[in-house]
Amino acid sequence: MTNSKVIGVVGSGFSSLACVSKLVLKDSIKIIILDNGEEPIDSSYKLKEDIKNKDSYIKRLKTYYDFIKRNKIHTSSNINKTFFGSSIFNEEHLVQNKYKLYSSNAYGGFSNVWGGVSNAPIIENLHDWPIKYNDLSVYFSTIAKILNLSGESDNLSTFLKFNYENEYGIKLSPIVKEWYSRINNKIHNLNKDDIYVGRSKLSLNNNLLNKQYCKECGMCMHGCPHDIIFNSRLGFNNILNNDKISYYNNYKVIKFKESNNKIQLFCNNTKTNNIEKFSFDYIFLAAGCINSSKIVINSIKELYNKSITIDQNDNYIAPFLVKKIKSFPLKFEKNTLSQLSVIINDKNIDKHGVYFQTYEFSDIVLFNIFNKLSYNYFYHSILKNFPMINRLLFAQFIFNSKVSNQLDMKLINDNFSIDVINNVNDTNNTLKKIINKLDSNINLNIRFIPFFTKKFKTGMSYHVGSSFKMKKNNSLFSTDLIGRPYKFNKISIVDSSILPSLPANSHTFLTMANCYRITDEIVKKEFMP
Repeated sequence: MTNSKVIGVVGSGFSSLACVSKLVLKDSIKIIILDNGEEPIDSSYKLKEDIKNKDSYIKRLKTYYDFIKRNKIHTSSNINKTFFGSSIFNEEHLVQNKYKLYSSNAYGGFSNVWGGVSNAPIIENLHDWPIKYNDLSVYFSTIAKILNLSGESDNLSTFLKFNYENEYGIKLSPIVKEWYSRINNKIHNLNKDDIYVGRSKLSLNNNLLNKQYCKECGMCMHGCPHDIIFNSRLGFNNILNNDKISYYNNYKVIKFKESNNKIQLFCNNTKTNNIEKFSFDYIFLAAGCINSSKIVINSIKELYNKSITIDQNDNYIAPFLVKKIKSFPLKFEKNTLSQLSVIINDKNIDKHGVYFQTYEFSDIVLFNIFNKLSYNYFYHSILKNFPMINRLLFAQFIFNSKVSNQLDMKLINDNFSIDVINNVNDTNNTLKKIINKLDSNINLNIRFIPFFTKKFKTGMSYHVGSSFKMKKNNSLFSTDLIGRPYKFNKISIVDSSILPSLPANSHTFLTMANCYRITDEIVKKEFMP
Protein backbone atom coordinates (compact mmCIF):
# COMPACT_ATOMS: atom_id res chain seq x y z
CA MET A 1 0.00 0.00 0.00
CA THR A 2 2.90 2.36 -0.88
CA ASN A 3 0.55 4.77 -2.66
CA SER A 4 -2.05 4.73 0.09
CA LYS A 5 -3.53 7.96 1.30
CA VAL A 6 -3.27 8.29 5.08
CA ILE A 7 -6.53 9.50 6.60
CA GLY A 8 -6.94 10.63 10.19
CA VAL A 9 -10.21 10.15 12.08
CA VAL A 10 -10.60 11.85 15.47
CA GLY A 11 -12.84 10.15 18.03
CA SER A 12 -14.58 6.80 18.47
CA GLY A 13 -18.24 7.82 18.75
CA PHE A 14 -21.05 7.24 16.27
CA SER A 15 -19.85 9.82 13.73
CA SER A 16 -16.40 8.26 13.71
CA LEU A 17 -17.96 4.80 13.26
CA ALA A 18 -20.00 5.99 10.26
CA CYS A 19 -16.92 7.64 8.75
CA VAL A 20 -14.64 4.63 9.19
CA SER A 21 -17.36 2.26 7.93
CA LYS A 22 -17.21 4.13 4.60
CA LEU A 23 -13.43 4.70 4.45
CA VAL A 24 -12.61 1.05 5.05
CA LEU A 25 -14.34 0.15 1.77
CA LYS A 26 -11.66 2.01 -0.22
CA ASP A 27 -8.52 -0.06 -0.83
CA SER A 28 -6.17 2.86 -1.38
CA ILE A 29 -6.82 4.37 2.05
CA LYS A 30 -4.98 3.75 5.31
CA ILE A 31 -6.92 4.91 8.39
CA ILE A 32 -5.47 6.14 11.66
CA ILE A 33 -7.96 6.72 14.49
CA LEU A 34 -6.82 9.10 17.22
CA ASP A 35 -8.80 8.84 20.43
CA ASN A 36 -8.54 9.44 24.16
CA GLY A 37 -9.73 5.86 24.48
CA GLU A 38 -10.10 5.64 28.25
CA GLU A 39 -11.48 2.30 29.46
CA PRO A 40 -13.79 1.77 32.46
CA ILE A 41 -12.17 0.91 35.76
CA ASP A 42 -11.63 -2.82 36.31
CA SER A 43 -14.23 -3.08 39.04
CA SER A 44 -16.95 -1.92 36.62
CA TYR A 45 -16.41 -5.08 34.53
CA LYS A 46 -17.03 -7.14 37.65
CA LEU A 47 -20.11 -5.01 38.31
CA LYS A 48 -21.53 -6.02 34.93
CA GLU A 49 -21.17 -9.70 35.78
CA ASP A 50 -22.61 -9.22 39.26
CA ILE A 51 -25.67 -7.45 37.87
CA LYS A 52 -26.21 -10.10 35.20
CA ASN A 53 -26.40 -12.75 37.91
CA LYS A 54 -29.06 -11.00 40.00
CA ASP A 55 -32.57 -12.37 39.57
CA SER A 56 -34.63 -9.21 40.15
CA TYR A 57 -34.65 -5.53 39.21
CA ILE A 58 -34.42 -4.44 42.85
CA LYS A 59 -31.37 -6.65 43.51
CA ARG A 60 -29.71 -5.29 40.39
CA LEU A 61 -30.32 -1.71 41.54
CA LYS A 62 -28.97 -2.48 45.01
CA THR A 63 -25.82 -3.98 43.50
CA TYR A 64 -25.39 -0.91 41.32
CA TYR A 65 -26.00 1.66 44.07
CA ASP A 66 -23.68 -0.16 46.48
CA PHE A 67 -20.97 0.02 43.79
CA ILE A 68 -21.46 3.79 43.42
CA LYS A 69 -21.24 4.41 47.16
CA ARG A 70 -18.31 2.04 47.65
CA ASN A 71 -16.29 3.68 44.87
CA LYS A 72 -17.47 7.21 45.76
CA ILE A 73 -18.58 7.81 42.21
CA HIS A 74 -20.24 11.09 41.19
CA THR A 75 -23.98 10.52 41.76
CA SER A 76 -25.50 12.94 39.26
CA SER A 77 -28.26 11.24 37.30
CA ASN A 78 -26.57 12.48 34.13
CA ILE A 79 -23.19 10.91 34.88
CA ASN A 80 -24.27 7.57 36.34
CA LYS A 81 -25.40 6.30 32.95
CA THR A 82 -21.86 5.60 31.76
CA PHE A 83 -20.65 2.39 33.34
CA PHE A 84 -21.65 -0.15 30.74
CA GLY A 85 -21.31 1.81 27.55
CA SER A 86 -19.27 4.96 27.76
CA SER A 87 -16.87 5.44 30.63
CA ILE A 88 -16.68 7.20 33.95
CA PHE A 89 -13.82 9.27 32.56
CA ASN A 90 -15.47 12.53 31.62
CA GLU A 91 -14.33 16.10 31.26
CA GLU A 92 -16.27 18.73 33.17
CA HIS A 93 -17.37 22.02 31.64
CA LEU A 94 -18.75 24.62 34.04
CA VAL A 95 -21.87 26.43 32.80
CA GLN A 96 -22.47 29.90 34.28
CA ASN A 97 -21.21 28.63 37.67
CA LYS A 98 -24.51 26.77 38.06
CA TYR A 99 -23.96 23.23 36.80
CA LYS A 100 -21.58 21.12 34.74
CA LEU A 101 -21.77 19.63 31.27
CA TYR A 102 -19.63 16.66 30.42
CA SER A 103 -17.75 15.47 27.38
CA SER A 104 -16.39 11.95 27.31
CA ASN A 105 -12.77 10.88 27.05
CA ALA A 106 -13.81 7.25 26.71
CA TYR A 107 -13.47 4.63 24.03
CA GLY A 108 -16.86 4.95 22.37
CA GLY A 109 -17.55 8.37 23.91
CA PHE A 110 -21.15 8.95 25.00
CA SER A 111 -22.34 6.64 22.26
CA ASN A 112 -24.67 4.37 24.17
CA VAL A 113 -28.06 4.98 22.53
CA TRP A 114 -29.91 5.76 25.76
CA GLY A 115 -33.36 4.33 25.38
CA GLY A 116 -32.17 2.72 22.15
CA VAL A 117 -33.89 5.29 19.91
CA SER A 118 -32.58 5.95 16.38
CA ASN A 119 -35.54 7.45 14.53
CA ALA A 120 -35.29 9.22 11.19
CA PRO A 121 -35.76 13.04 11.29
CA ILE A 122 -38.96 14.99 10.73
CA ILE A 123 -38.60 15.88 7.04
CA GLU A 124 -40.05 19.38 7.38
CA ASN A 125 -37.32 20.24 9.91
CA LEU A 126 -34.78 19.94 7.07
CA HIS A 127 -36.59 22.10 4.51
CA ASP A 128 -34.36 25.13 5.04
CA TRP A 129 -31.11 23.15 5.09
CA PRO A 130 -28.58 23.93 2.33
CA ILE A 131 -28.66 20.29 1.22
CA LYS A 132 -31.69 18.32 0.10
CA TYR A 133 -33.41 15.70 2.22
CA ASN A 134 -32.76 13.14 -0.53
CA ASP A 135 -29.01 13.83 -0.25
CA LEU A 136 -29.26 12.32 3.24
CA SER A 137 -32.06 9.77 2.95
CA VAL A 138 -30.14 7.82 0.29
CA TYR A 139 -27.83 6.74 3.15
CA PHE A 140 -30.54 5.90 5.71
CA SER A 141 -30.60 2.16 4.99
CA THR A 142 -26.80 2.01 5.26
CA ILE A 143 -26.87 3.73 8.64
CA ALA A 144 -29.72 1.47 9.80
CA LYS A 145 -27.51 -1.55 9.04
CA ILE A 146 -24.54 -0.06 10.88
CA LEU A 147 -26.76 0.65 13.91
CA ASN A 148 -28.43 -2.77 13.69
CA LEU A 149 -31.77 -0.98 13.75
CA SER A 150 -34.94 -2.75 14.82
CA GLY A 151 -38.13 -1.42 13.31
CA GLU A 152 -41.43 -2.15 11.66
CA SER A 153 -43.71 -0.50 9.13
CA ASP A 154 -46.21 1.67 10.97
CA ASN A 155 -47.89 5.07 11.02
CA LEU A 156 -44.78 6.89 12.22
CA SER A 157 -42.42 5.37 9.66
CA THR A 158 -44.92 6.27 6.93
CA PHE A 159 -45.00 9.89 8.14
CA LEU A 160 -41.18 10.00 8.30
CA LYS A 161 -40.97 8.25 4.91
CA PHE A 162 -38.46 5.69 6.14
CA ASN A 163 -39.48 2.08 6.71
CA TYR A 164 -36.90 -0.34 8.02
CA GLU A 165 -38.27 -3.69 9.10
CA ASN A 166 -36.07 -5.78 11.36
CA GLU A 167 -36.95 -8.00 14.32
CA TYR A 168 -37.01 -6.30 17.73
CA GLY A 169 -36.59 -9.40 19.85
CA ILE A 170 -38.59 -7.70 22.63
CA LYS A 171 -42.28 -7.12 23.12
CA LEU A 172 -44.08 -4.01 24.21
CA SER A 173 -44.96 -3.94 27.90
CA PRO A 174 -48.51 -5.11 28.75
CA ILE A 175 -49.75 -1.56 29.33
CA VAL A 176 -48.15 -0.09 26.20
CA LYS A 177 -49.30 -3.05 24.13
CA GLU A 178 -52.91 -2.49 25.17
CA TRP A 179 -52.64 1.28 24.64
CA TYR A 180 -50.98 0.86 21.24
CA SER A 181 -53.69 -1.54 20.05
CA ARG A 182 -56.28 1.15 20.85
CA ILE A 183 -54.25 3.76 18.98
CA ASN A 184 -53.94 1.59 15.88
CA ASN A 185 -57.71 1.27 15.74
CA LYS A 186 -58.05 5.06 15.63
CA ILE A 187 -54.93 6.04 13.71
CA HIS A 188 -56.84 7.85 10.95
CA ASN A 189 -58.54 10.14 13.48
CA LEU A 190 -55.21 10.84 15.20
CA ASN A 191 -53.59 11.78 11.89
CA LYS A 192 -56.42 14.21 11.18
CA ASP A 193 -55.46 15.85 14.48
CA ASP A 194 -51.78 16.00 13.36
CA ILE A 195 -50.64 13.20 15.70
CA TYR A 196 -48.48 10.34 14.37
CA VAL A 197 -47.55 7.28 16.43
CA GLY A 198 -45.36 4.21 15.99
CA ARG A 199 -42.86 1.95 17.68
CA SER A 200 -39.54 3.63 18.39
CA LYS A 201 -36.83 2.45 16.03
CA LEU A 202 -34.28 0.89 18.38
CA SER A 203 -30.57 0.39 17.83
CA LEU A 204 -29.91 -2.99 19.42
CA ASN A 205 -27.04 -5.44 19.36
CA ASN A 206 -29.40 -8.39 18.85
CA ASN A 207 -27.94 -11.60 17.52
CA LEU A 208 -30.90 -13.08 15.67
CA LEU A 209 -29.02 -16.23 14.72
CA ASN A 210 -28.16 -17.11 18.31
CA LYS A 211 -31.44 -15.72 19.70
CA GLN A 212 -29.64 -13.16 21.86
CA TYR A 213 -32.13 -10.44 22.71
CA CYS A 214 -32.86 -7.92 25.44
CA LYS A 215 -32.96 -9.67 28.84
CA GLU A 216 -35.46 -7.11 30.22
CA CYS A 217 -33.26 -6.47 33.25
CA GLY A 218 -34.41 -2.83 33.62
CA MET A 219 -30.86 -1.42 33.54
CA CYS A 220 -31.07 0.24 30.10
CA MET A 221 -30.62 3.74 31.46
CA HIS A 222 -27.35 2.77 33.15
CA GLY A 223 -26.01 1.36 29.91
CA CYS A 224 -26.64 -2.31 29.31
CA PRO A 225 -24.81 -5.03 31.27
CA HIS A 226 -25.58 -7.48 28.44
CA ASP A 227 -24.35 -5.13 25.70
CA ILE A 228 -27.66 -5.42 23.85
CA ILE A 229 -27.99 -1.63 23.46
CA PHE A 230 -25.78 -0.75 20.51
CA ASN A 231 -22.89 1.66 20.95
CA SER A 232 -19.95 2.61 18.77
CA ARG A 233 -17.51 0.73 20.98
CA LEU A 234 -19.23 -2.50 19.94
CA GLY A 235 -19.13 -1.39 16.31
CA PHE A 236 -15.41 -0.61 16.42
CA ASN A 237 -14.63 -3.90 18.13
CA ASN A 238 -15.82 -5.59 14.92
CA ILE A 239 -13.71 -3.55 12.48
CA LEU A 240 -10.47 -2.63 14.27
CA ASN A 241 -8.88 -5.93 13.28
CA ASN A 242 -8.82 -4.70 9.67
CA ASP A 243 -5.18 -4.21 8.62
CA LYS A 244 -6.04 -0.87 7.01
CA ILE A 245 -6.98 0.60 10.42
CA SER A 246 -4.62 1.68 13.19
CA TYR A 247 -6.18 2.74 16.49
CA TYR A 248 -4.12 5.06 18.72
CA ASN A 249 -5.60 5.75 22.13
CA ASN A 250 -4.47 8.16 24.85
CA TYR A 251 -4.29 11.03 22.35
CA LYS A 252 -6.30 14.18 23.03
CA VAL A 253 -6.37 16.36 19.93
CA ILE A 254 -5.66 20.03 20.64
CA LYS A 255 -5.61 21.74 17.22
CA PHE A 256 -4.92 21.30 13.51
CA LYS A 257 -2.78 23.15 10.97
CA GLU A 258 -2.74 22.91 7.17
CA SER A 259 0.27 23.48 4.89
CA ASN A 260 1.90 22.02 1.75
CA ASN A 261 -1.21 20.01 0.87
CA LYS A 262 -0.99 18.15 4.19
CA ILE A 263 -2.80 18.64 7.45
CA GLN A 264 -1.28 18.15 10.88
CA LEU A 265 -2.88 17.31 14.19
CA PHE A 266 -1.29 18.43 17.43
CA CYS A 267 -2.20 16.05 20.26
CA ASN A 268 -1.53 15.70 23.93
CA ASN A 269 -0.31 12.19 24.73
CA THR A 270 -2.21 11.68 27.98
CA LYS A 271 0.25 9.00 29.15
CA THR A 272 3.41 11.09 28.73
CA ASN A 273 1.74 14.54 28.82
CA ASN A 274 3.83 15.47 25.76
CA ILE A 275 2.55 17.23 22.62
CA GLU A 276 2.91 15.05 19.52
CA LYS A 277 2.25 15.86 15.86
CA PHE A 278 0.66 13.65 13.19
CA SER A 279 0.53 14.42 9.47
CA PHE A 280 -2.30 13.25 7.18
CA ASP A 281 -3.60 13.58 3.64
CA TYR A 282 -7.05 14.30 5.06
CA ILE A 283 -8.73 14.45 8.48
CA PHE A 284 -12.28 13.75 9.62
CA LEU A 285 -13.05 15.45 12.93
CA ALA A 286 -15.67 13.44 14.86
CA ALA A 287 -14.94 14.24 18.50
CA GLY A 288 -18.47 15.38 19.45
CA CYS A 289 -19.81 18.91 19.39
CA ILE A 290 -18.13 20.32 22.50
CA ASN A 291 -14.70 18.77 21.85
CA SER A 292 -14.76 19.42 18.09
CA SER A 293 -15.75 23.04 18.67
CA LYS A 294 -12.86 23.51 21.09
CA ILE A 295 -10.43 22.01 18.56
CA VAL A 296 -11.69 24.30 15.77
CA ILE A 297 -11.50 27.42 17.97
CA ASN A 298 -7.97 26.49 19.05
CA SER A 299 -6.98 26.13 15.38
CA ILE A 300 -8.35 29.45 14.06
CA LYS A 301 -6.90 32.49 15.84
CA GLU A 302 -9.67 34.75 14.55
CA LEU A 303 -12.09 32.80 16.77
CA TYR A 304 -10.30 33.67 20.01
CA ASN A 305 -12.54 35.81 22.28
CA LYS A 306 -15.45 35.27 19.88
CA SER A 307 -18.82 33.84 20.91
CA ILE A 308 -19.60 30.47 19.36
CA THR A 309 -23.27 29.53 19.64
CA ILE A 310 -24.07 25.87 20.33
CA ASP A 311 -27.62 24.74 19.66
CA GLN A 312 -29.51 22.19 21.73
CA ASN A 313 -32.99 20.72 22.02
CA ASP A 314 -35.16 21.82 24.93
CA ASN A 315 -36.01 18.57 26.64
CA TYR A 316 -38.72 17.66 29.15
CA ILE A 317 -39.88 14.56 30.95
CA ALA A 318 -43.56 14.26 31.89
CA PRO A 319 -45.51 11.32 33.41
CA PHE A 320 -48.93 10.28 32.15
CA LEU A 321 -51.58 7.65 32.80
CA VAL A 322 -53.39 5.53 30.24
CA LYS A 323 -57.06 5.63 31.15
CA LYS A 324 -59.22 2.52 31.64
CA ILE A 325 -56.29 0.18 31.26
CA LYS A 326 -57.00 -3.51 31.77
CA SER A 327 -53.39 -4.64 32.02
CA PHE A 328 -52.58 -3.95 35.64
CA PRO A 329 -49.48 -5.88 36.75
CA LEU A 330 -48.44 -5.55 40.38
CA LYS A 331 -44.87 -6.65 39.63
CA PHE A 332 -42.68 -6.14 36.63
CA GLU A 333 -39.39 -7.33 35.21
CA LYS A 334 -38.90 -5.13 32.20
CA ASN A 335 -36.77 -3.16 29.83
CA THR A 336 -36.60 0.62 30.05
CA LEU A 337 -36.04 1.13 26.34
CA SER A 338 -38.25 3.62 24.54
CA GLN A 339 -41.50 1.90 23.56
CA LEU A 340 -43.44 4.29 21.32
CA SER A 341 -42.53 7.53 19.54
CA VAL A 342 -45.05 10.29 18.84
CA ILE A 343 -44.92 13.40 16.63
CA ILE A 344 -47.35 16.30 17.12
CA ASN A 345 -47.24 18.21 13.84
CA ASP A 346 -49.75 20.91 14.75
CA LYS A 347 -48.49 24.14 13.14
CA ASN A 348 -50.79 26.22 15.34
CA ILE A 349 -48.79 25.12 18.37
CA ASP A 350 -45.25 24.76 16.99
CA LYS A 351 -44.42 25.11 13.31
CA HIS A 352 -41.45 22.74 13.63
CA GLY A 353 -43.40 19.91 15.20
CA VAL A 354 -42.81 18.45 18.66
CA TYR A 355 -41.62 14.92 19.28
CA PHE A 356 -41.76 12.62 22.28
CA GLN A 357 -40.78 9.05 23.09
CA THR A 358 -42.34 6.97 25.84
CA TYR A 359 -40.68 4.98 28.61
CA GLU A 360 -41.63 2.71 31.46
CA PHE A 361 -40.89 3.83 35.01
CA SER A 362 -37.24 3.53 36.05
CA ASP A 363 -34.96 4.85 38.76
CA ILE A 364 -33.43 7.36 36.31
CA VAL A 365 -36.90 8.80 35.71
CA LEU A 366 -37.30 9.19 39.45
CA PHE A 367 -33.98 11.01 39.81
CA ASN A 368 -34.75 13.34 36.92
CA ILE A 369 -38.00 14.39 38.59
CA PHE A 370 -36.80 14.30 42.21
CA ASN A 371 -33.09 15.04 41.85
CA LYS A 372 -32.56 15.28 45.62
CA LEU A 373 -33.16 11.58 46.13
CA SER A 374 -30.05 9.55 46.91
CA TYR A 375 -29.08 6.29 45.28
CA ASN A 376 -31.09 4.17 47.66
CA TYR A 377 -32.80 1.03 46.44
CA PHE A 378 -35.19 1.27 49.43
CA TYR A 379 -37.29 3.80 47.46
CA HIS A 380 -37.61 1.36 44.63
CA SER A 381 -38.41 -1.58 46.88
CA ILE A 382 -41.52 0.36 47.88
CA LEU A 383 -42.35 1.81 44.47
CA LYS A 384 -41.94 -1.50 42.69
CA ASN A 385 -45.06 -2.88 44.35
CA PHE A 386 -47.03 0.35 44.28
CA PRO A 387 -49.78 -0.36 41.71
CA MET A 388 -50.09 3.20 40.39
CA ILE A 389 -46.43 3.25 39.34
CA ASN A 390 -47.01 0.28 37.06
CA ARG A 391 -49.69 2.25 35.22
CA LEU A 392 -47.45 5.26 34.67
CA LEU A 393 -45.65 5.94 31.42
CA PHE A 394 -43.18 8.75 30.87
CA ALA A 395 -42.90 11.02 27.84
CA GLN A 396 -39.59 12.63 26.95
CA PHE A 397 -40.48 15.70 24.87
CA ILE A 398 -37.91 17.13 22.44
CA PHE A 399 -38.23 20.56 20.76
CA ASN A 400 -36.52 21.80 17.63
CA SER A 401 -33.32 23.74 18.38
CA LYS A 402 -34.79 26.84 16.68
CA VAL A 403 -37.15 27.37 19.61
CA SER A 404 -34.80 26.10 22.33
CA ASN A 405 -32.20 27.67 24.59
CA GLN A 406 -28.62 27.82 23.33
CA LEU A 407 -25.12 27.66 24.77
CA ASP A 408 -22.38 30.22 24.21
CA MET A 409 -18.74 29.05 24.07
CA LYS A 410 -15.68 31.34 24.22
CA LEU A 411 -11.93 30.89 24.43
CA ILE A 412 -10.43 33.66 26.56
CA ASN A 413 -6.81 33.54 27.77
CA ASP A 414 -6.56 29.82 26.90
CA ASN A 415 -9.63 29.01 29.01
CA PHE A 416 -12.99 27.94 27.61
CA SER A 417 -16.23 29.20 29.11
CA ILE A 418 -19.77 27.99 28.43
CA ASP A 419 -22.85 30.07 29.21
CA VAL A 420 -26.59 29.67 28.62
CA ILE A 421 -28.47 31.89 26.17
CA ASN A 422 -32.18 31.97 26.97
CA ASN A 423 -34.34 31.85 23.87
CA VAL A 424 -37.18 34.36 23.54
CA ASN A 425 -39.51 31.44 22.75
CA ASP A 426 -40.99 29.84 25.85
CA THR A 427 -41.16 26.09 25.27
CA ASN A 428 -42.79 25.71 28.70
CA ASN A 429 -45.93 27.41 27.37
CA THR A 430 -45.77 25.40 24.15
CA LEU A 431 -45.51 22.20 26.17
CA LYS A 432 -48.63 23.16 28.15
CA LYS A 433 -50.54 23.55 24.87
CA ILE A 434 -49.22 20.20 23.66
CA ILE A 435 -50.24 18.43 26.87
CA ASN A 436 -53.71 20.01 26.75
CA LYS A 437 -54.07 18.80 23.17
CA LEU A 438 -53.01 15.26 24.09
CA ASP A 439 -55.15 15.14 27.24
CA SER A 440 -58.26 16.25 25.35
CA ASN A 441 -57.82 13.80 22.49
CA ILE A 442 -60.42 11.06 23.00
CA ASN A 443 -58.53 8.72 20.68
CA LEU A 444 -55.42 8.72 22.88
CA ASN A 445 -57.34 8.43 26.16
CA ILE A 446 -54.45 9.51 28.38
CA ARG A 447 -53.96 12.00 31.21
CA PHE A 448 -50.69 13.81 31.98
CA ILE A 449 -49.62 14.74 35.50
CA PRO A 450 -48.21 18.23 34.89
CA PHE A 451 -47.09 18.76 38.49
CA PHE A 452 -44.24 16.29 37.92
CA THR A 453 -43.11 17.67 34.57
CA LYS A 454 -39.38 18.37 34.61
CA LYS A 455 -37.28 20.38 32.17
CA PHE A 456 -33.68 19.30 31.67
CA LYS A 457 -31.07 22.01 32.16
CA THR A 458 -29.80 23.44 28.90
CA GLY A 459 -27.41 20.96 27.29
CA MET A 460 -27.88 18.29 29.95
CA SER A 461 -29.68 15.89 27.62
CA TYR A 462 -26.56 15.90 25.38
CA HIS A 463 -28.64 16.83 22.33
CA VAL A 464 -26.11 19.51 21.33
CA GLY A 465 -24.67 20.61 18.00
CA SER A 466 -24.78 23.24 15.22
CA SER A 467 -21.79 25.24 16.49
CA PHE A 468 -20.31 25.48 12.96
CA LYS A 469 -23.34 25.07 10.73
CA MET A 470 -22.98 23.89 7.13
CA LYS A 471 -23.57 26.61 4.53
CA LYS A 472 -23.11 26.83 0.77
CA ASN A 473 -20.56 29.58 1.32
CA ASN A 474 -18.74 29.03 4.57
CA SER A 475 -17.48 31.78 6.86
CA LEU A 476 -15.43 32.10 10.02
CA PHE A 477 -18.40 30.75 12.00
CA SER A 478 -19.52 27.96 9.63
CA THR A 479 -18.33 25.16 7.36
CA ASP A 480 -19.04 24.38 3.73
CA LEU A 481 -21.38 21.55 2.67
CA ILE A 482 -18.70 18.92 3.26
CA GLY A 483 -17.83 20.16 6.73
CA ARG A 484 -14.64 22.09 5.92
CA PRO A 485 -13.94 25.04 8.27
CA TYR A 486 -13.06 28.51 7.04
CA LYS A 487 -9.99 28.52 4.72
CA PHE A 488 -9.23 24.81 5.26
CA ASN A 489 -9.29 22.21 2.48
CA LYS A 490 -8.03 18.99 4.07
CA ILE A 491 -10.28 18.57 7.08
CA SER A 492 -14.01 17.91 7.45
CA ILE A 493 -16.02 18.12 10.65
CA VAL A 494 -18.52 15.26 10.52
CA ASP A 495 -20.32 15.22 13.87
CA SER A 496 -23.37 17.18 15.08
CA SER A 497 -21.32 20.40 15.14
CA ILE A 498 -22.17 21.09 11.48
CA LEU A 499 -25.89 20.30 11.40
CA PRO A 500 -27.74 23.47 10.31
CA SER A 501 -30.29 22.82 13.08
CA LEU A 502 -31.28 20.05 15.48
CA PRO A 503 -34.69 18.60 14.55
CA ALA A 504 -37.27 17.72 17.16
CA ASN A 505 -35.94 14.20 17.62
CA SER A 506 -32.84 12.40 18.81
CA HIS A 507 -30.23 13.18 16.13
CA THR A 508 -27.74 10.28 16.22
CA PHE A 509 -29.26 8.72 13.10
CA LEU A 510 -29.30 12.03 11.21
CA THR A 511 -25.74 12.93 12.23
CA MET A 512 -24.43 9.57 11.05
CA ALA A 513 -26.24 9.88 7.70
CA ASN A 514 -24.72 13.33 7.15
CA CYS A 515 -21.30 12.02 8.17
CA TYR A 516 -21.58 9.13 5.71
CA ARG A 517 -22.66 11.56 2.96
CA ILE A 518 -19.63 13.78 3.54
CA THR A 519 -17.21 10.85 3.74
CA ASP A 520 -18.63 9.42 0.53
CA GLU A 521 -18.23 12.76 -1.26
CA ILE A 522 -14.66 13.24 0.01
CA VAL A 523 -13.65 9.72 -1.07
CA LYS A 524 -14.99 10.39 -4.57
CA LYS A 525 -13.47 13.87 -4.73
CA GLU A 526 -10.06 13.24 -3.18
CA PHE A 527 -9.23 9.56 -3.51
CA MET A 528 -10.82 8.30 -6.72
CA PRO A 529 -8.78 8.19 -9.98
